[in-house]
Amino acid sequence: AETDGDRVSVCVPSAFRHLRVLNISIGEMRAFILLALAMLCVANPSPPHVFVYTFKPLEEGEENTLLCHAKEFNPPNIKLELFEGNKVFNGANQTDLSFESNWKFKLTKFIKITPKKDAEYSCHVVHMGKTSIYKLESF
Repeated sequence: AETDGDRVSVCVPSAFRHLRVLNISIGEMRAFILLALAMLCVANPSPPHVFVYTFKPLEEGEENTLLCHAKEFNPPNIKLELFEGNKVFNGANQTDLSFESNWKFKLTKFIKITPKKDAEYSCHVVHMGKTSIYKLESF
């Protein structure tokens, strides 16, 4: 690839068994790369592997961090929500969506909590139109 200001020249295979040079803008190149990644995602869908856990062992009344980690999923469109009972935690933090060398994605959502003995903590995950609920093991 060669660059010329805001344009780039790229060699791509053509249908006639030789390379063809395209002169496209940087923006068009980014769009092409995103399209190629999206095609990879659609071609190999995978449900997430989800883990719900706390940073430290659970102790009633002791501040802790509740985490929901989803990994190995594709496509990258996913929603994680943390709950206490049937009430969603507002203000939970979320890592940036990232991917591993196998092009599968990972994401973590977390929030500080003070665990209550009879409370049930869970993570609701929406991926590819399907909602799944994962519960934290109790005390």
